[in-house]
Amino acid sequence: MEDIQNISLIGHEDCFGCSACGNICPKKCIYFCTDKEGFNFPHVSNECINCGLCLKVCPVINKSLSTAAEVYATKSLNLNNLRQASSGGVFLECANFGIENNYKIHGASYSIDFESVSHIYVPDQGYLFNLIGSKYVQSDLGLQFKVIKEQLNRGEMVIFSGTPCQVMGLKNYMRKDYDNLILIDLLCHGVPSPGIFKQYIQAIKEKFGEIKKINMKDKEDGWGHQKPKIVLQNGTTVPKYYSSLWNKIFYSRFCLRPSCYTCPFTSTNRAGDLSIGDFWGIEKVHPDFYDKNGVSLVLVNTEKGSSFFKKIRSRFCLKESSLEECLQQALEYPIDAPIERKNFWNMFYSHGFSRTVEFIWGVRFGSKSISLWSKLIRKLKVYIKRWQ
Repeated sequence: MEDIQNISLIGHEDCFGCSACGNICPKKCIYFCTDKEGFNFPHVSNECINCGLCLKVCPVINKSLSTAAEVYATKSLNLNNLRQASSGGVFLECANFGIENNYKIHGASYSIDFESVSHIYVPDQGYLFNLIGSKYVQSDLGLQFKVIKEQLNRGEMVIFSGTPCQVMGLKNYMRKDYDNLILIDLLCHGVPSPGIFKQYIQAIKEKFGEIKKINMKDKEDGWGHQKPKIVLQNGTTVPKYYSSLWNKIFYSRFCLRPSCYTCPFTSTNRAGDLSIGDFWGIEKVHPDFYDKNGVSLVLVNTEKGSSFFKKIRSRFCLKESSLEECLQQALEYPIDAPIERKNFWNMFYSHGFSRTVEFIWGVRFGSKSISLWSKLIRKLKVYIKRWQ
């Protein structure tokens, strides 16, 4: 029997779900299925010819990383853009420049019903609001890599923003460096389950009504004190008691993709031409540059990234910094896997979303209360409170 040479060799705990393998397969025999935790994983059908292309583009195996040559603390000079953005407005300014100069902008967007997040591209500023802001859930890339390659081969210019593993998957899929492609990776703290997110949004809609807008990092109380804000179609907002639940779920770390706990991209070696995120700790290393409206960190990792950033730097108030001054978890080490993660999922499988979040976080969606189930679950509740 011929040796297997396909993506099935990559273990479940290692796969990032970047979709590069499914996009590159010449026989279209790689399909994605959702596991019990709500994450998509590739599967290979019998039509596989063992060409090995899926392994060649897999970021688990192949990584091409660069260390930042330039480091900046950054704030948009446009106050409205700064207030809209999650931190200092870097992506928004990159995207605005891109659209003004005929780039195709690819990033993560909520679905119309807000129950999922997928990568899309926007052709003009009228759609740019879809890509603004942190989503705190893994996005579905679908066949976006193929769309991007077609755009590049037509000579169109593209800006792609995503998690480092998604950026690395796209780089590998392209098989060569395109001068007309700018890659922006995000400082990532792990991606939560799309399945859990969908049930959270469904519970919100069932209790309060249809959703008009979600802002996972609303800065009404100032940057560094961001809170989720969910606006309903009737103009009212979901009470913070419920809108902040997703933050608690995210920071508990129970629902992150398994590969996040051993992520190789949580370092100063980066996948993108630029890396962007919050400049946490700016008040300590550059107190004069702190701004209650937000400060972004920008790592310029490649010559192409440097050339692009020079074109847009006039849109920002900048301060040069260093890797030593901006170090944070997403640049140093992966998120630890909680020791009670398995117990959380067992509770979820047995009792469902509403009962699980009521017991652990005290957020009640249903009409019936629940009782304590076991000593083990009580220990889980105490453990989770440490991370709230």
